[in-house]
Amino acid sequence: MAYEGIIEENTKQREIQFRNFAAAAGLSEDVVIEAMKSRFAKPWSELTATQKRGRLLSEQLLACYNKTPQGDVKYQRVAWRSLFMPTEILYAMDLMPFTAEMAAAQLAMSGLSAARLETAEGNGFSPDLCSFIKTCAGAMLEDIFPSPDIIFTTSHLCDPAAKFATYVSRKYGRPEFVLDIPYGVWGCSSQDMGMKKIDEAVDYVAGQLENKNYIAHLAFAGTPEESSAGAVWLWSVRWRAVRDGADLAIRQVDRLYYPVFARGGGRFIPCWVGLEADLADATARLNTSDTIRSDRRRIRKHDLQYEVTRDPALYEDFYRRMYLPTVLNHHADRSMPVPWSELEAEIGRTVLLLVKKDGEYIGGGSFCDMGGGRARARLVGVKDGDEQYVRMGAMAATYIFGIEHLAAAGCRSVHYGGTRGFLQDGLLQYKKKYGVRIVNADTRGFQIMATGCSTAVESFLVNNPYIAEEMNGSFFADIFVRAGKDSDAGALKARLTKLYVPGVAAIRLHVFGQPPEPAALDLDFDVPVVVRASVPGTIGDDVAGRFADDPLHL
Repeated sequence: MAYEGIIEENTKQREIQFRNFAAAAGLSEDVVIEAMKSRFAKPWSELTATQKRGRLLSEQLLACYNKTPQGDVKYQRVAWRSLFMPTEILYAMDLMPFTAEMAAAQLAMSGLSAARLETAEGNGFSPDLCSFIKTCAGAMLEDIFPSPDIIFTTSHLCDPAAKFATYVSRKYGRPEFVLDIPYGVWGCSSQDMGMKKIDEAVDYVAGQLENKNYIAHLAFAGTPEESSAGAVWLWSVRWRAVRDGADLAIRQVDRLYYPVFARGGGRFIPCWVGLEADLADATARLNTSDTIRSDRRRIRKHDLQYEVTRDPALYEDFYRRMYLPTVLNHHADRSMPVPWSELEAEIGRTVLLLVKKDGEYIGGGSFCDMGGGRARARLVGVKDGDEQYVRMGAMAATYIFGIEHLAAAGCRSVHYGGTRGFLQDGLLQYKKKYGVRIVNADTRGFQIMATGCSTAVESFLVNNPYIAEEMNGSFFADIFVRAGKDSDAGALKARLTKLYVPGVAAIRLHVFGQPPEPAALDLDFDVPVVVRASVPGTIGDDVAGRFADDPLHL
């Protein structure tokens, strides 16, 4: 249904639901509206703190029924949420939260829950079910609660709430979104290991939407139409994909649990892979790499200079005016900016390199001392995220000046942070010219499972070669080509040379169709190149990474 249809449907339903809400309390709609006007007539300044809180909550409840305190009608986008879904996310999207469990508690306080419980049990809800959820179900079935525009829930603590949200989604025909929260985090201590688990959990939760958007960006040319499957078991994802006629099933899993899910097929592709460069090699490349020499010509042409500082005020200004705009402008809904609070803890170990033109700061980057002669390139950005400064060479200057400064300071290596685990990722390809190699990876990853060998599956895999990680910690480059001109020696040599990243144990070359003989390809790489046939109808098994005695799983 188009959103205009949802608005029209909700407008009609909420009129009825408001009358039913009043009737449940033994009142008419007119009486409720007049009482509402009278209660809200008292000036805000004369209210006690408790009364102010009550008025705000009352305004929110009325808004969910498209009512204002003055009795007017004004459409409001309403998001049903479970109790543990953060309201701040909803307010930021101009959605009015309606917390069903809290509404159930209000019904109980008013002596109106018993009838709702009877209604729910009379319609098949178990007598043993949580009374909060059962009261909500009864109120929904009696058309007392305001119909939603969208439903949000989490996997945190309350399993019945997540299942009820799916029920609500199906009843009203509205989309449902589930925020997955790792279990076991609330028992963590304040010790280092406990804090590490908490930090990992925060990263996991924060990254869910952006990771989904990133995969959608790879798979679709435009903005895809989405529908929610609700709260489902992870191990049922591939079965659902087959049932619904999908070509690919992609789920995000933690490496720790991947062996359990691997039985259903699919490679583990880290959400992020860490890249590190030896500074001696990187310094040599400044004079030997054609692309870097081209960058240095741009830097000289625009007379770009740099300075290094440890001033916290300048660092925060760089973060606000350069880093954030660059990340948000370039990556849009796929962006995952580093929070300032995380950077503050590192200020004592961080230097800021600012790129200047005619005395004005137009770009820069930060580098954190990791100890032992290692540094980490933390942030990079240009003024206001403006592409003209990128074209001028400000971004390239940050990398080049950074290498020169770190080498002069005695550093031996620099970690360039994480890039996506797909070999054609623009940032990964850009960093390759500085001699990076894969050294580590995120514990979170994508598991890609093909349900068959359709044209769509071929296209996705050919256009999105990836880095796969096996359980022994080895990385592999999985590259897909079609038999024919794409698999002749010249084309393959060029493609593999472009995509190869040091740090992989082998290149696994998958050919759709009859593969050429490996000896005929004459491919000379520092790592083995293993050619595999991808046979139509078995691509789901071919892509599947099976655990065997062979540590390379080739």
